[in-house]
Amino acid sequence: MFQAAISQSLDHILILDPHFDELGVNAVAFPLASSQAGDIRVLTGGSATGEQGIVELKDTLTEFRNMNQSGSRLAEVRWSSTLDRHRFPFLHDRFAIVDGALWHFGATAGGGHPGVTAASGPWPEAETRARLFFEECWSACNA
Repeated sequence: MFQAAISQSLDHILILDPHFDELGVNAVAFPLASSQAGDIRVLTGGSATGEQGIVELKDTLTEFRNMNQSGSRLAEVRWSSTLDRHRFPFLHDRFAIVDGALWHFGATAGGGHPGVTAASGPWPEAETRARLFFEECWSACNA
């Protein structure tokens, strides 16, 4: 269901995952090829892949998002690895907000983790205030 939400998205895809990496990219890249979303942001903590690895992962997502697009339909994925665990120590699970719907993941956002884990959603973003929280995190982390 989550991959379908990504592929059908028209406005935004916001990922808040302290550990988002290649597993997450692999889970959302192919659905992004069908997305029309213009606001695509990933907020994560430091990565074992380092800054160059993050640039490559971001570029991969941007390539998939723009695969079947042209002109004004192109979009740039923005990725920040500045999520501060000291500032947000209560943030454990992973979340994604897609066109006003909140998705929750016990492991990698998008469900790419190979272990047994769970995902839930979609939940109404307006009731959860998830987008406001994402925007607060994005701003507080100078993303």
